[in-house]
Amino acid sequence: MLKNYFKIALRSMTRQKLFSFVNIAGLSLAMSVSLLLITIIYNQYNYDRFHAGADRIYRIESFNPNAPRIFAGTASSPLPFKKAMVDQYAYFEAYTNMRFDLGREVQTGEKILDLKSLLVDDEFFDVFSFPMIEGNTETALNEPFSVVLTTETAEKFFGEKDTYLGLILDYTGVGPFKITGVVDMEGIKTHMKFDALASMSTLNSMSEGGPFEDKKNDNWQNLWVGYNYFKLNPGVDPNQVATTVASLAEENIEWAEDRQPYTFGVAPVTKIAMGNLYGNELGFYIPSIVLAFFGFLALVVMVTALFNYTNLSLAKSLTRAREIGIRKVSGATRRQVIHQFVIESVIMAMLSLILSVGILKVMIPAFNGLEIFTLAELSVDFSYGAFPYFVGFSVFVGLIAGVFPALFLSKFSPIQALKGYHGVSGGAGKRGFRSNFSFKKVLMIVQFGLSIFMIISILVMREQTSLMVNSEYGFNEENLLVVELQGSKPEIVAAELSKNPAVTAYTFSSHNPAVGRSHGADFQRDMEDERFGLNHFSVDENYISTFGITLLAGRDYAPGDGEGTEKFIILNETAVKTVGFETPHEAIGQEIILDKENRLQIIGVVKDYHFEPLMKSIEPMALRFMPDNYENINLKITSANVPSVISDLQEAWKSIDSKRDLKYSFLDQEMDHFYFFLGDITSIVTAVSLFAIFISCLGLLGMVSFHLQTKVKEIGIKKVLGATTQYLIISLTRQFSMVIIISVVVFVPIAVLVSDLWLNLMATRVSIGFGVIVMALLIVGCLGLVTIVSQVIKAATANPVNALRNE
Repeated sequence: MLKNYFKIALRSMTRQKLFSFVNIAGLSLAMSVSLLLITIIYNQYNYDRFHAGADRIYRIESFNPNAPRIFAGTASSPLPFKKAMVDQYAYFEAYTNMRFDLGREVQTGEKILDLKSLLVDDEFFDVFSFPMIEGNTETALNEPFSVVLTTETAEKFFGEKDTYLGLILDYTGVGPFKITGVVDMEGIKTHMKFDALASMSTLNSMSEGGPFEDKKNDNWQNLWVGYNYFKLNPGVDPNQVATTVASLAEENIEWAEDRQPYTFGVAPVTKIAMGNLYGNELGFYIPSIVLAFFGFLALVVMVTALFNYTNLSLAKSLTRAREIGIRKVSGATRRQVIHQFVIESVIMAMLSLILSVGILKVMIPAFNGLEIFTLAELSVDFSYGAFPYFVGFSVFVGLIAGVFPALFLSKFSPIQALKGYHGVSGGAGKRGFRSNFSFKKVLMIVQFGLSIFMIISILVMREQTSLMVNSEYGFNEENLLVVELQGSKPEIVAAELSKNPAVTAYTFSSHNPAVGRSHGADFQRDMEDERFGLNHFSVDENYISTFGITLLAGRDYAPGDGEGTEKFIILNETAVKTVGFETPHEAIGQEIILDKENRLQIIGVVKDYHFEPLMKSIEPMALRFMPDNYENINLKITSANVPSVISDLQEAWKSIDSKRDLKYSFLDQEMDHFYFFLGDITSIVTAVSLFAIFISCLGLLGMVSFHLQTKVKEIGIKKVLGATTQYLIISLTRQFSMVIIISVVVFVPIAVLVSDLWLNLMATRVSIGFGVIVMALLIVGCLGLVTIVSQVIKAATANPVNALRNE
């Protein structure tokens, strides 16, 4: 029986070539997007599952009740949890603490590199199973000033060697570390990215006043620098551990009266990837919100393709009615007819899978090439391990696509089917067909409506990206070259680089504006008042003039203002209002309190400018004169030959620091770089939308073609009776045009509403204008009408004699 089902299915697909082509093309395009999502999920699912006992490894996470929900958690937590937990409870097979504050320059000989280094205790390799190819996991991190490198890092420093054990790396400001192990991270999928692991016992061997703000691990108030990971003993309930964590936090952490306490929980290490988005994370992974976004796009395209299949199957019902009637008269049951059509659908989906895998192999490199994934060091690999999921998904798609047409077609009454009627109930005749066709219209309306939704979303995204890239920030970012000081003295760097005649001005700063980074501190107006937060940059006396920032009141910094104890401060307009002053001029000469020993006089007020990215509203900020915090020198360049200027600056840099290369970037390019993620998302949505629109047009092409097959004689008779070709085209086009019109009326408001919802999250946003809607309608309308009219003209211009001969 099953063999016969397959034979009939293949014969039917061969006989109905247009139907088969449209459905296979539509399903393969839609499935390729869904297979990409499956591939991403499969890749992320495998993160951290290589560890021995991975299902028993957890970490403690901190949650800020006042933070936005999407960023409410942080991966770090107080380090004293370890001692309190291990001393009092027998939950753990192993427990390790980590700190991220060793990340700094490392050198050996003439080579200097910036490494992402973690301080870890001697139980690290008892919890995690990173493969060590040199050294002993039990002893590698026992001694102070020991370090374990990744293979890639070791080769960067020393090239390929038979052994790296015993070689020395010098951490700037910390001291020399001996290499005691090498781990091979190639092919390892983990949320934890690092170049080196240094022994935490080093902290105990360092003298007071070293580079670490807090060398001890007993500070319950410090949530930001440390991490707690542990492996539970078999059978221990993680919920019980979570309760213990919450209890210990409540007992040991003292919160300020005006600060709402953080809460703490535990999370399995295997669910960190594909989980929530956390601050202070140790590496990169694709969070659940991004997967949900891709899932939505895949669903839109998949629904479009499924509607296609259903529409075309129902439209083809006239050509299958007599076949079903004969089969039923010959003894076939309804269940057997259902099985036949479902198997046809599954075969169609399996054939589509072959094509979709080919499309997927093209999509993955393009996906990995997106700027956002390159910067995040993320990549998705085509894995044959995901192939069973591909097959399962294609079978599922085939079942979903085929079940409704199978249920409908199997209802045909054999007598009326042989007479040419095929109503749902078997006796409705044309009324039953019209009822069915109305349902098909609903499916087509939704299908084209989704295309309209996607096109409007694309156009809005493109306008928003363009706005953010081209908006005014309130300062002049053009021709500003940002050079990292890399530990060199600012005055030496300025003296050498400013000799270049193309450098017309320079200024020092701690941060680049508009790229999402700043310092922060709490202030008071009076000792009795509540404290308020201010973002701040460290600047010098040339900063405001070099960046072209408008000074509204007071004065700029003078050269001597940065000497000795900090005395003065410059605020923006928003900060002035936050402090409680009515006007900028009223604030001049007043003081704000940093702490009991430090009162800063407000000497100037600048006009609000976007020191943070444009999606955020302007917040209170201050410009502070703190030379010790300078990280960059900003050079104003005026030259038509920029490459020549850069080359000269690189030569000048060699006299400042012969071991390090000049690190530079143009500020406007770095700012644009920040918005590449919007461009990448727009590119993804554009590609998916083109798939959806193409599938919709394929479906409409098939629908029109099959519908016109039912009107061949009608068209022939009308032409014989004198109907003109123009009349026939208008008459036949009208009902399909209504589908597009109804889609517009229903889905344009939905698209505008959804776009407006995400735009409201942006402080600087575009308005959804009439032009966006008109453009979307023109695109969909033109594609739809061209598809319809091309088939209608073909039918209307056919020879009526041939039509009347047709049985």
